[in-house]
Amino acid sequence: MRKKVSWIPYSLLRCRRILYHFIYCDKTSHSFCSLILFCSGKIVCGKVVSNMTSQHLKLGFYMKVIGDSLKFIAQLNQSWSKTHTPTLESKIGFCRKPSIADSVELYEELLFCMATHGKAKSKLIPSAFVPNDSVLVILNETPIDYGHVFLVPFRWNSHVKHLDATFLAMLVKMAVEINNHSFHLLHGSSSSISSQLYFEACYFSNPLAVELMPLETFFTDEQTGIRICAVLDYPIKTLLFESNHNFKALVDIVSRISSQLLELNITYNILVSDRGRKIYMLLQANFCSLSAWECGGYFLFNSQHEFDKATEDSIFDLLCGASLDTEGFEMVQQLCCNIVASFSI
Repeated sequence: MRKKVSWIPYSLLRCRRILYHFIYCDKTSHSFCSLILFCSGKIVCGKVVSNMTSQHLKLGFYMKVIGDSLKFIAQLNQSWSKTHTPTLESKIGFCRKPSIADSVELYEELLFCMATHGKAKSKLIPSAFVPNDSVLVILNETPIDYGHVFLVPFRWNSHVKHLDATFLAMLVKMAVEINNHSFHLLHGSSSSISSQLYFEACYFSNPLAVELMPLETFFTDEQTGIRICAVLDYPIKTLLFESNHNFKALVDIVSRISSQLLELNITYNILVSDRGRKIYMLLQANFCSLSAWECGGYFLFNSQHEFDKATEDSIFDLLCGASLDTEGFEMVQQLCCNIVASFSI
């Protein structure tokens, strides 16, 4: 029987809340899954404001689209800080026992968890333990937009340092389950703290600039249904992976390519969009450390002055300077073709 994925909106023993386990089903209503993500913070932790319009006004969020062709998105967010990510490593310690109190210090921030399960249908299950090989969904105290949370692969007695197919499948399945075009998953290999891999999830009201660019297909495989495209006219060298029917092959291939890029010391970012159907891989120069959403064309500014002076040309030049060079990109393209071809043998 095909394994499903379970979501566990946790309720924390120390806080006397309820821990829930949610199991994926292919036909589960996307509104139910979205409701969990949108409302868990407000119901469980009381920290997420349901009316994002009023939240934007209170926190000083202002948005604008920059440029006629590339349509970069700029946000003025005076409350946002980059200091939130290092705290994940200190709060998610080694788990000696599969109980919440013994494994995770994010008592208030932990919303729910996803884990594989043998059941045929998705369901929400009360639970009082942290499943092994699960994904923790953690509240972000400084969100950049609606539903901005951290997704942290979790394994007993160790930190997850590399993106394997098991965790990537759960994360992409989350996007499939939510079934909302605005929902995006992001990961940057350079932004991961040294001993803990993590993703971020967020609802963007507008498509990111990289999603609007033309494509050139350079590899297709009928057996796996995989198509690989180069994104044209975009300042960051970018690949797009799609599959018309083979979800498992798509996840396995992207995971294997990610592993090879790490071995080659090539910095990459992953963007999952279009309800889990598209996986972008944005390739950076090693000396750069732009976030995944910046590589995709979404920029945050803390000051009104920087926000006002941002232009399409200045952002374009910044991304060009951060991109992998043409020679490196061609090498990565060939690597992708070789890996996909090996799945067809």
